[in-house]
Amino acid sequence: MDLEDARRSALALPEVTERQSWGQPAWFHRNLVARMWDEDRLTVRVEDDGERLALVEQEPALYSTTDHHAGTNLVLIAMDAVDRDTLQALLAEELSLLFAEALEIGDRLPGLRGRFPSRTPKKYVSKARHPMKTPAATKWITLTVVSPHHS
Repeated sequence: MDLEDARRSALALPEVTERQSWGQPAWFHRNLVARMWDEDRLTVRVEDDGERLALVEQEPALYSTTDHHAGTNLVLIAMDAVDRDTLQALLAEELSLLFAEALEIGDRLPGLRGRFPSRTPKKYVSKARHPMKTPAATKWITLTVVSPHHS
């Protein structure tokens, strides 16, 4: 696998765009999805620092880290050790983490609720549906925004 394989895999995800980050190609869906660390390794996010450390310990040929990544949820993937299916699965999982974070943040902010619309007065609810296309199906994530003046 190389940069072009990483690019194709990242850009196959819904609403992912490419731009430079720290002088390297990077892919974003509002937040970082992946970035080339160098020509041989790709930076991706995992759930937390514990998962990062476990991956590095369990599969050191595939995953690595640096002092720069200590205490973060970023892990490096060796491009010469990863296959296309694994890379695509890792990037899709990362995108789902970004969606989950958006929903979690919404639960903590005034005016944003991660609850069923039937519990909220209909006239104050605005819903946005965002497709998350996978090879098997299209999944929809519904974000509910409730006016902070009427909650």
